Amino acid sequence: MESEPSKNSHKFNPSSIKDFFKNKDLIVVIYLVVVLVAASNFLQEKSISDHEYQIATGSVPGPAKELLKYSLSGISIGDDISSLSILSRLPPIKENIGDYTSEKYSLKEGGKLHLIYSRNDKKILYIATDWEDLKTSIPRDFEGFVYGKTTLKDLNHKTGSNGYAYTEIPPLPDSDDGSMITLNSYDLEDSNNQVVTFVMRVTPSRARYLNGNNISTGMDDEFKLFSVILADSSYLTQIWGQNKTQDKNYKPIRLH
Repeated sequence: MESEPSKNSHKFNPSSIKDFFKNKDLIVVIYLVVVLVAASNFLQEKSISDHEYQIATGSVPGPAKELLKYSLSGISIGDDISSLSILSRLPPIKENIGDYTSEKYSLKEGGKLHLIYSRNDKKILYIATDWEDLKTSIPRDFEGFVYGKTTLKDLNHKTGSNGYAYTEIPPLPDSDDGSMITLNSYDLEDSNNQVVTFVMRVTPSRARYLNGNNISTGMDDEFKLFSVILADSSYLTQIWGQNKTQDKNYKPIRLH
């Protein structure tokens, strides 16, 4: 008659060590646990840097994207106001508006430059140039964009869309003279949250002709580039509001 199993038969039996380690899967698991514990202790003892840890774990990031720098008349968003020395003249019009200062220049080659900067950190937030009084309609600042010649149709072709519009923007002063104006804005890729806005205009005399003859077709050939605005997107939200409407084909652009 067979004896009953011992109550302690479930305990580890030294005589079965060889059989225990014949299970290769268990040996692999034990090996991996030992390696992981050792690696963890090593990293803690060494207090390695983030970069060293990334190398050890194979998670080194790729090179950071280089931000593109855009400028109008040699001035860029985020520049210190000391950069205005390149204009080599005192601003004819200067006005303080809350925490900001507005300066307007008449450029020697014709046209005008308007900029706004924060008096707190002296950084430029808004730059605009226009072609009024230009001696010639030459390309300026962005290749392929010519004041007084580039049309709304050209803009759509170059950028792939009509951009977006700030719906709360107040009326522009120039619209009081009977001209027709549209503003087309685009986020600039890899530019640290900058927006470019193309101000497209139909002159007062041409607007009167179109309205007087009830001409409403082909208007994308009638609006021509009048001004370019480069600005910090957060500042534009302050002055133009948050609400926007955008073209169904809209996407951010780059101009280099």
